[in-house]
Amino acid sequence: MRDMPPEEVAADIRDIVESRDTEGGTGEPDQGVRVLFLRHGEPDYPYGQYPDPRRVPLSARGRAQALAARPAVERFAPTAVYASDTAHALQTAQIACASCDATIEAAPALRERCCPSPVGFPIAEVHRVTGGGGDEVPGDSDLRSPAGEGTLDAAVARVGGFLDDVVARGAGQRVPVVGHRGPHAWTISRLLGAPVQVDRALDLGHAAFSLFSFAPNDRGKIDFINRESSGVGWSPLRTDVA
Repeated sequence: MRDMPPEEVAADIRDIVESRDTEGGTGEPDQGVRVLFLRHGEPDYPYGQYPDPRRVPLSARGRAQALAARPAVERFAPTAVYASDTAHALQTAQIACASCDATIEAAPALRERCCPSPVGFPIAEVHRVTGGGGDEVPGDSDLRSPAGEGTLDAAVARVGGFLDDVVARGAGQRVPVVGHRGPHAWTISRLLGAPVQVDRALDLGHAAFSLFSFAPNDRGKIDFINRESSGVGWSPLRTDVA
């Protein structure tokens, strides 16, 4: 699924959605809700200092990734759009959904579990305390218990409650949700009825998609996971995105 041109991803997403809409051969759409989960594009982390994870914007490559995702979102024909209220998630939604009629609604419930306590500290010092290494910002982990961020169980419940609310708001919706690796992994575990995997083995690449289907009185189904419109090898990536 990696390195697919955006138009192929867009066509695949539309075909999957349309096939689900006519399940059973009746030719009539069912009353379910489709949730297209889009991870944010690559963030522009500052060098050498731990950033406020909610204020980090997209990098030039991240903006290009969000732009490459736009055809798939257009083909999805959204009825509503929700995005985590972090800067890079909102920017991803604004770029990827720029041609959609639906209004983008910021949703704090879609936030990642972050670590606010080391904000502003040198990365080297954060790595010394956490046991990491290198110059990169330490990644999110469900093994940690960030101060002020609540428990993992609470975070999983937060995201699950948000999805329940989206499904309850009306049948027949097609809803892009722009979020993060954690909420995506927790959603997959919930739909599979499996324990949350602290290593987030079921990953989602930057500006990649997973598609979920929710029918009335149903836990939900996974249509696909981690479909990328701008894989590592796909080029050229436009970087002239405002």
